[in-house]
Amino acid sequence: MFLVLNNHRIQWERQVPPGWELIHIPGTELRSCNTPHGIAMLSEVQVGPYLFSMLYLFRKTQAPWQLRLADTTAFHCVFSCSGQWHVQCSATLQHCLTSSQCYCWKGSSFEIEPVMEIGTMLQLLWISSQEPPLFMKATDNRIFVQADAGILEQILQLTQTSFFPQPRAFHEQLIQDLFHSIQLAASRPYHLPQRYTTAELETIRRVAMQMEKHVDEHQSIAEWAEWSGLNRQKLMEGFKSLFGTTIYGYYQDKRMQYAKELLLTTDQPIKFIAKKLGYRNTTNFSIAYKKFFGITPGGMRKTGVDASTLI
Repeated sequence: MFLVLNNHRIQWERQVPPGWELIHIPGTELRSCNTPHGIAMLSEVQVGPYLFSMLYLFRKTQAPWQLRLADTTAFHCVFSCSGQWHVQCSATLQHCLTSSQCYCWKGSSFEIEPVMEIGTMLQLLWISSQEPPLFMKATDNRIFVQADAGILEQILQLTQTSFFPQPRAFHEQLIQDLFHSIQLAASRPYHLPQRYTTAELETIRRVAMQMEKHVDEHQSIAEWAEWSGLNRQKLMEGFKSLFGTTIYGYYQDKRMQYAKELLLTTDQPIKFIAKKLGYRNTTNFSIAYKKFFGITPGGMRKTGVDASTLI
């Protein structure tokens, strides 16, 4: 894979930075490039006519990153396994996140902009082929679609275990199933995510951090919007795009996790914990807690186990 990072071609080396040896696809060779701004690592494996490329980017400075792929492969399909990124699509910069969102394109050039904090990693999975699937028409150079999440999850599991114990035909069929799901998605209208500036995304992340830090404070969406400087609609839609859940859903998750921590690490009465987390009475708290964990607060305090961990 021919990659250009901030206008400089990446020169891959076989030496891997200490501590990163185990992150690659099992059974494959991991190559790396240590730059002033961060570390890039690449793990590749050929599966029939398809090339799997797992790219890892670790950020060390606040300097902007711009990554361009340039090679002779005819078709590419890319997903984010961990982290978020901007992709140039239809002359606009679109925000993508870890999900079944998939970007497909033909040709030899593709640019992305990682959205990363210092000390965090972006992990992208590329599936490349010399022959584009049938759904990529002659006039279609780039499409942004929603792939089948179940199939994608199976593929990601393969990259985390090993390609080789199972027959190659199984992997090829899985990729073909994935492409078929993309073909079906491509035939339906798909609304691209709303565009956000890097500053807006950072602001939304700060809201989430404040929400988690002050989980026992009960602010409304309007108050969070005022705190962030974003309008209510942009904050709500941006939160959903960035975290895959609503503001209330995110807050409720953090609130329940905090309640669990208090139940298991303190002897505070359940009534006190309920009030601390904003519930008017213990009954409402118990109902919400059981809905979230599958067990009552009292039951968890006795057993130390929530039902969601039981198979």
